[in-house]
Amino acid sequence: MLETRKGLPEPSEAFEDLVLNNRIYVDKTHYIYNIVNNFSFCHLARPVGFGKTCLLTAIEESLKGNKIFFQDYWIYTSDFEFKQYPILKFDFDYNYLTENKLINAKIKKLLLHRANDEYFNIKYKNNYDLFYKIILRLTDKYQKKAVILFDNLDLPIIDNLDNLSVLNANKASLNELISVINSLSSYIKLTFVTTTTDCFTLFTNYKHLYTKSLSFDPDFNGICGFTFDEICTYFQYYLEKSLRSLILKYKEFKTFTLDNLKEKILAFYGGYSWGKQEQIVNPASLINFFSSDSVFRHNYQIFGPNSYLATMIKRTPWEYLRPESLELTPSGPAESSPAGAVLFHAGYLTIDRGGPSG
Repeated sequence: MLETRKGLPEPSEAFEDLVLNNRIYVDKTHYIYNIVNNFSFCHLARPVGFGKTCLLTAIEESLKGNKIFFQDYWIYTSDFEFKQYPILKFDFDYNYLTENKLINAKIKKLLLHRANDEYFNIKYKNNYDLFYKIILRLTDKYQKKAVILFDNLDLPIIDNLDNLSVLNANKASLNELISVINSLSSYIKLTFVTTTTDCFTLFTNYKHLYTKSLSFDPDFNGICGFTFDEICTYFQYYLEKSLRSLILKYKEFKTFTLDNLKEKILAFYGGYSWGKQEQIVNPASLINFFSSDSVFRHNYQIFGPNSYLATMIKRTPWEYLRPESLELTPSGPAESSPAGAVLFHAGYLTIDRGGPSG
Protein backbone atom coordinates (compact mmCIF):
# COMPACT_ATOMS: atom_id res chain seq x y z
CA MET A 1 0.00 0.00 0.00
CA LEU A 2 1.45 3.38 -1.05
CA GLU A 3 1.35 5.79 1.89
CA THR A 4 1.59 9.28 0.36
CA ARG A 5 -0.55 11.21 2.84
CA LYS A 6 0.76 10.01 6.18
CA GLY A 7 3.30 11.98 8.17
CA LEU A 8 6.82 10.90 8.99
CA PRO A 9 7.22 8.93 12.21
CA GLU A 10 8.98 10.54 15.16
CA PRO A 11 12.12 8.96 16.67
CA SER A 12 11.27 6.20 19.17
CA GLU A 13 7.55 6.76 18.59
CA ALA A 14 5.30 4.04 19.98
CA PHE A 15 3.16 2.04 17.56
CA GLU A 16 -0.07 3.33 19.11
CA ASP A 17 1.05 6.95 18.56
CA LEU A 18 1.97 6.25 14.94
CA VAL A 19 -1.53 4.96 14.27
CA LEU A 20 -3.38 7.67 16.19
CA ASN A 21 -1.25 10.47 14.70
CA ASN A 22 -1.66 9.13 11.15
CA ARG A 23 2.06 8.58 10.61
CA ILE A 24 3.77 5.99 8.43
CA TYR A 25 4.19 2.54 9.93
CA VAL A 26 6.19 0.14 7.80
CA ASP A 27 4.28 -3.11 8.17
CA LYS A 28 6.28 -5.62 10.24
CA THR A 29 3.26 -7.48 11.55
CA HIS A 30 4.13 -10.78 9.87
CA TYR A 31 7.15 -10.89 12.18
CA ILE A 32 4.90 -10.26 15.18
CA TYR A 33 2.63 -13.11 14.09
CA ASN A 34 5.63 -15.42 13.91
CA ILE A 35 7.04 -14.37 17.28
CA VAL A 36 3.79 -14.58 19.25
CA ASN A 37 2.74 -17.91 17.77
CA ASN A 38 6.06 -19.72 17.84
CA PHE A 39 8.30 -18.51 20.67
CA SER A 40 8.18 -17.98 24.41
CA PHE A 41 11.41 -16.03 25.04
CA CYS A 42 12.94 -13.82 22.34
CA HIS A 43 15.91 -11.48 22.31
CA LEU A 44 16.61 -8.88 19.62
CA ALA A 45 19.67 -6.63 19.37
CA ARG A 46 19.63 -3.73 16.95
CA PRO A 47 21.59 -0.43 16.79
CA VAL A 48 20.29 2.88 18.04
CA GLY A 49 17.56 4.36 15.87
CA PHE A 50 16.32 1.10 14.36
CA GLY A 51 12.77 1.16 15.75
CA LYS A 52 13.07 -1.42 18.52
CA THR A 53 10.62 0.53 20.67
CA CYS A 54 8.10 0.69 17.83
CA LEU A 55 8.37 -3.08 17.37
CA LEU A 56 8.02 -3.77 21.08
CA THR A 57 4.98 -1.53 21.42
CA ALA A 58 3.38 -3.11 18.36
CA ILE A 59 3.80 -6.50 20.02
CA GLU A 60 2.33 -4.98 23.18
CA GLU A 61 -0.76 -3.65 21.39
CA SER A 62 -1.33 -6.97 19.60
CA LEU A 63 -1.27 -8.78 22.95
CA LYS A 64 -3.57 -6.22 24.56
CA GLY A 65 -6.11 -7.29 21.95
CA ASN A 66 -6.24 -3.88 20.25
CA LYS A 67 -7.08 -5.25 16.80
CA ILE A 68 -8.43 -1.91 15.59
CA PHE A 69 -4.90 -0.45 15.54
CA PHE A 70 -3.86 -3.05 12.94
CA GLN A 71 -6.67 -2.66 10.43
CA ASP A 72 -4.33 -1.35 7.69
CA TYR A 73 -1.73 -4.06 8.15
CA TRP A 74 -1.11 -7.69 7.21
CA ILE A 75 -1.90 -9.22 10.57
CA TYR A 76 -5.45 -7.82 10.64
CA THR A 77 -6.74 -10.26 8.01
CA SER A 78 -4.65 -13.19 9.24
CA ASP A 79 -5.84 -15.78 11.76
CA PHE A 80 -4.06 -13.95 14.60
CA GLU A 81 -6.40 -14.13 17.60
CA PHE A 82 -5.74 -10.74 19.27
CA LYS A 83 -6.34 -12.16 22.73
CA GLN A 84 -5.83 -9.86 25.70
CA TYR A 85 -2.98 -10.85 28.03
CA PRO A 86 -1.76 -9.21 31.26
CA ILE A 87 1.46 -7.36 30.47
CA LEU A 88 4.46 -6.26 32.53
CA LYS A 89 6.69 -3.81 30.69
CA PHE A 90 10.14 -2.54 31.66
CA ASP A 91 11.48 0.42 29.67
CA PHE A 92 14.98 1.18 30.86
CA ASP A 93 15.41 4.09 28.49
CA TYR A 94 13.05 6.17 30.63
CA ASN A 95 12.64 4.42 33.97
CA TYR A 96 16.18 4.42 35.28
CA LEU A 97 17.96 7.49 33.92
CA THR A 98 18.47 9.70 36.97
CA GLU A 99 21.48 10.90 38.89
CA ASN A 100 21.43 7.60 40.76
CA LYS A 101 22.42 5.03 38.15
CA LEU A 102 21.50 2.06 40.36
CA ILE A 103 18.28 0.58 39.01
CA ASN A 104 17.13 -1.59 41.91
CA ALA A 105 14.90 1.15 43.33
CA LYS A 106 13.56 1.99 39.87
CA ILE A 107 12.57 -1.63 39.29
CA LYS A 108 10.82 -1.69 42.65
CA LYS A 109 8.94 1.51 41.82
CA LEU A 110 7.82 0.16 38.46
CA LEU A 111 6.64 -3.13 39.97
CA LEU A 112 4.72 -1.37 42.74
CA HIS A 113 3.08 0.92 40.18
CA ARG A 114 1.95 -2.12 38.20
CA ALA A 115 0.63 -3.77 41.36
CA ASN A 116 -1.31 -0.62 42.27
CA ASP A 117 -2.84 -0.52 38.79
CA GLU A 118 -4.37 -3.90 39.54
CA TYR A 119 -5.25 -3.03 43.16
CA PHE A 120 -2.93 -5.78 44.41
CA ASN A 121 -1.89 -5.61 48.05
CA ILE A 122 1.32 -7.65 48.12
CA LYS A 123 3.70 -8.32 50.97
CA TYR A 124 7.21 -8.89 49.65
CA LYS A 125 10.82 -9.23 50.77
CA ASN A 126 12.66 -7.96 47.70
CA ASN A 127 12.21 -7.30 43.98
CA TYR A 128 12.45 -10.99 43.16
CA ASP A 129 9.62 -11.77 45.56
CA LEU A 130 7.52 -8.83 44.34
CA PHE A 131 7.95 -9.66 40.64
CA TYR A 132 7.23 -13.33 41.31
CA LYS A 133 3.99 -12.60 43.18
CA ILE A 134 2.75 -10.01 40.66
CA ILE A 135 3.05 -12.54 37.84
CA LEU A 136 1.11 -15.13 39.84
CA ARG A 137 -1.58 -12.62 40.77
CA LEU A 138 -1.95 -11.40 37.18
CA THR A 139 -2.32 -14.88 35.76
CA ASP A 140 -4.85 -15.76 38.46
CA LYS A 141 -6.88 -12.57 37.92
CA TYR A 142 -7.05 -12.77 34.12
CA GLN A 143 -6.83 -16.56 33.78
CA LYS A 144 -4.24 -16.08 31.07
CA LYS A 145 -0.48 -16.29 30.94
CA ALA A 146 1.49 -13.08 31.44
CA VAL A 147 3.57 -11.21 28.85
CA ILE A 148 6.90 -9.66 29.92
CA LEU A 149 8.47 -6.93 27.77
CA PHE A 150 11.93 -5.40 28.23
CA ASP A 151 13.02 -2.40 26.16
CA ASN A 152 16.71 -1.43 26.22
CA LEU A 153 17.55 -4.09 28.78
CA ASP A 154 21.29 -3.52 28.43
CA LEU A 155 21.20 0.25 28.91
CA PRO A 156 21.82 0.09 32.69
CA ILE A 157 24.93 -1.93 31.81
CA ILE A 158 26.44 -0.11 28.83
CA ASP A 159 25.76 3.30 30.37
CA ASN A 160 28.00 2.37 33.30
CA LEU A 161 31.03 0.82 31.60
CA ASP A 162 33.24 3.28 33.49
CA ASN A 163 31.75 2.31 36.87
CA LEU A 164 32.06 -1.43 37.43
CA SER A 165 30.48 -1.38 40.90
CA VAL A 166 27.27 0.14 39.51
CA LEU A 167 27.48 -2.06 36.42
CA ASN A 168 27.70 -5.24 38.49
CA ALA A 169 24.93 -4.12 40.84
CA ASN A 170 22.65 -3.41 37.89
CA LYS A 171 23.52 -6.71 36.28
CA ALA A 172 22.54 -8.48 39.52
CA SER A 173 19.23 -6.57 39.63
CA LEU A 174 18.43 -7.57 36.06
CA ASN A 175 19.45 -11.15 36.73
CA GLU A 176 16.87 -11.26 39.50
CA LEU A 177 14.15 -10.47 36.98
CA ILE A 178 15.39 -13.09 34.53
CA SER A 179 15.53 -15.63 37.37
CA VAL A 180 11.85 -15.05 38.11
CA ILE A 181 10.98 -15.59 34.45
CA ASN A 182 12.99 -18.80 34.54
CA SER A 183 11.11 -20.01 37.62
CA LEU A 184 7.67 -19.08 36.29
CA SER A 185 8.12 -19.93 32.61
CA SER A 186 4.93 -22.01 32.59
CA TYR A 187 2.98 -18.88 33.64
CA ILE A 188 4.39 -16.68 30.86
CA LYS A 189 3.10 -16.47 27.30
CA LEU A 190 6.01 -14.44 25.92
CA THR A 191 9.10 -12.63 27.13
CA PHE A 192 10.50 -10.21 24.55
CA VAL A 193 13.80 -8.41 25.15
CA THR A 194 15.39 -5.62 23.11
CA THR A 195 18.97 -4.42 23.53
CA THR A 196 21.43 -2.23 21.67
CA THR A 197 24.39 -4.59 22.04
CA ASP A 198 24.25 -8.27 21.20
CA CYS A 199 24.53 -9.20 24.88
CA PHE A 200 22.71 -12.51 24.78
CA THR A 201 25.30 -13.91 27.20
CA LEU A 202 25.24 -10.83 29.42
CA PHE A 203 22.77 -12.19 31.95
CA THR A 204 23.81 -15.54 33.34
CA ASN A 205 20.30 -16.86 33.90
CA TYR A 206 19.49 -16.76 30.18
CA LYS A 207 21.12 -20.16 29.90
CA HIS A 208 18.34 -21.74 31.98
CA LEU A 209 15.64 -20.70 29.54
CA TYR A 210 14.68 -21.89 26.09
CA THR A 211 15.58 -18.68 24.29
CA LYS A 212 15.30 -17.59 20.69
CA SER A 213 17.86 -15.03 19.57
CA LEU A 214 16.51 -13.10 16.59
CA SER A 215 19.56 -10.87 16.28
CA PHE A 216 21.46 -12.77 13.59
CA ASP A 217 18.66 -14.98 12.33
CA PRO A 218 18.35 -14.37 8.56
CA ASP A 219 14.58 -14.93 8.76
CA PHE A 220 14.37 -11.81 10.95
CA ASN A 221 16.87 -9.66 9.03
CA GLY A 222 14.22 -7.04 8.24
CA ILE A 223 12.31 -7.07 11.52
CA CYS A 224 13.58 -3.54 12.27
CA GLY A 225 14.78 -0.93 9.83
CA PHE A 226 13.71 -0.46 6.22
CA THR A 227 14.52 -2.53 3.17
CA PHE A 228 15.00 -0.87 -0.19
CA ASP A 229 11.59 -2.10 -1.34
CA GLU A 230 9.92 -0.76 1.81
CA ILE A 231 11.44 2.67 1.25
CA CYS A 232 10.11 2.73 -2.31
CA THR A 233 6.66 1.57 -1.18
CA TYR A 234 6.06 3.64 1.96
CA PHE A 235 8.12 6.78 1.32
CA GLN A 236 7.57 7.46 -2.38
CA TYR A 237 6.08 10.89 -1.71
CA TYR A 238 9.04 11.93 0.45
CA LEU A 239 11.54 10.55 -2.08
CA GLU A 240 10.03 12.68 -4.83
CA LYS A 241 9.85 15.73 -2.57
CA SER A 242 13.52 15.33 -1.56
CA LEU A 243 14.62 14.93 -5.16
CA ARG A 244 12.91 18.18 -6.14
CA SER A 245 14.54 19.98 -3.23
CA LEU A 246 18.04 18.65 -4.03
CA ILE A 247 17.77 19.54 -7.73
CA LEU A 248 16.74 23.11 -6.90
CA LYS A 249 19.40 23.69 -4.22
CA TYR A 250 22.55 21.90 -5.35
CA LYS A 251 24.36 21.88 -8.69
CA GLU A 252 25.67 18.34 -8.24
CA PHE A 253 22.12 17.02 -8.11
CA LYS A 254 20.85 18.76 -11.27
CA THR A 255 20.86 15.55 -13.31
CA PHE A 256 19.82 13.27 -10.44
CA THR A 257 16.97 10.85 -11.00
CA LEU A 258 14.82 9.09 -8.44
CA ASP A 259 16.88 5.93 -8.90
CA ASN A 260 20.07 7.92 -8.25
CA LEU A 261 18.59 9.26 -5.03
CA LYS A 262 17.57 5.80 -3.84
CA GLU A 263 21.07 4.51 -4.52
CA LYS A 264 22.65 7.39 -2.58
CA ILE A 265 20.31 6.83 0.39
CA LEU A 266 21.19 3.15 0.41
CA ALA A 267 24.91 3.94 0.21
CA PHE A 268 24.71 6.59 2.94
CA TYR A 269 22.35 4.94 5.43
CA GLY A 270 22.39 1.27 4.46
CA GLY A 271 25.10 -1.32 5.01
CA TYR A 272 23.31 -3.14 7.81
CA SER A 273 22.53 -6.83 7.48
CA TRP A 274 21.99 -9.68 9.90
CA GLY A 275 22.40 -12.94 8.02
CA LYS A 276 21.18 -11.94 4.56
CA GLN A 277 22.69 -10.05 1.64
CA GLU A 278 19.74 -7.63 1.62
CA GLN A 279 20.78 -4.31 3.15
CA ILE A 280 18.71 -2.61 5.84
CA VAL A 281 18.55 1.18 6.19
CA ASN A 282 18.57 2.88 9.59
CA PRO A 283 15.07 4.40 10.05
CA ALA A 284 16.18 7.31 12.23
CA SER A 285 18.77 8.33 9.65
CA LEU A 286 16.31 8.15 6.77
CA ILE A 287 13.58 10.04 8.62
CA ASN A 288 16.09 12.69 9.64
CA PHE A 289 17.06 13.07 5.97
CA PHE A 290 13.46 13.54 4.88
CA SER A 291 12.63 15.96 7.70
CA SER A 292 15.80 18.10 7.56
CA ASP A 293 15.40 19.57 4.08
CA SER A 294 17.06 16.55 2.45
CA VAL A 295 20.52 17.04 3.97
CA PHE A 296 22.73 13.94 4.13
CA ARG A 297 24.24 13.54 7.59
CA HIS A 298 26.40 10.80 9.02
CA ASN A 299 24.94 8.71 11.82
CA TYR A 300 27.21 10.20 14.47
CA GLN A 301 25.86 13.65 13.58
CA ILE A 302 22.30 12.40 14.05
CA PHE A 303 22.65 10.34 17.22
CA GLY A 304 25.30 12.49 18.92
CA PRO A 305 27.75 11.30 21.58
CA ASN A 306 26.94 8.90 24.39
CA SER A 307 28.68 7.81 27.55
CA TYR A 308 29.46 4.22 26.63
CA LEU A 309 30.89 5.29 23.26
CA ALA A 310 33.21 7.72 25.07
CA THR A 311 34.25 4.98 27.47
CA MET A 312 35.06 2.59 24.62
CA ILE A 313 37.16 5.27 22.88
CA LYS A 314 39.14 5.88 26.06
CA ARG A 315 39.80 2.16 26.37
CA THR A 316 40.91 1.44 22.81
CA PRO A 317 41.48 4.70 20.92
CA TRP A 318 43.64 3.09 18.21
CA GLU A 319 40.67 1.13 16.86
CA TYR A 320 39.00 4.35 15.79
CA LEU A 321 41.85 5.51 13.60
CA ARG A 322 41.19 2.83 10.97
CA PRO A 323 37.50 1.83 11.17
CA GLU A 324 37.72 0.06 7.82
CA SER A 325 39.92 -2.60 9.45
CA LEU A 326 37.47 -3.56 12.20
CA GLU A 327 36.03 -7.04 12.22
CA LEU A 328 32.66 -7.66 13.83
CA THR A 329 31.33 -10.86 15.34
CA PRO A 330 28.37 -11.47 17.67
CA SER A 331 29.46 -9.92 20.96
CA GLY A 332 29.30 -11.11 24.53
CA PRO A 333 29.08 -9.00 27.69
CA ALA A 334 29.18 -5.32 26.84
CA GLU A 335 31.92 -4.59 29.34
CA SER A 336 34.28 -6.98 27.50
CA SER A 337 33.05 -6.54 23.92
CA PRO A 338 35.42 -5.31 21.19
CA ALA A 339 35.03 -1.58 20.60
CA GLY A 340 34.06 -2.21 16.97
CA ALA A 341 31.12 -4.37 18.01
CA VAL A 342 29.86 -1.69 20.36
CA LEU A 343 30.21 0.98 17.67
CA PHE A 344 28.31 -1.15 15.17
CA HIS A 345 25.43 -1.94 17.49
CA ALA A 346 25.24 1.70 18.56
CA GLY A 347 24.63 2.66 14.94
CA TYR A 348 27.96 4.37 14.18
CA LEU A 349 29.34 1.73 11.80
CA THR A 350 27.92 -0.25 8.91
CA ILE A 351 29.26 -3.37 7.19
CA ASP A 352 31.60 -3.25 4.21
CA ARG A 353 31.52 -6.98 3.48
CA GLY A 354 30.67 -10.23 5.20
CA GLY A 355 32.97 -13.06 6.15
CA PRO A 356 32.59 -16.81 5.57
CA SER A 357 29.44 -16.93 7.71
CA GLY A 358 27.83 -13.94 5.92
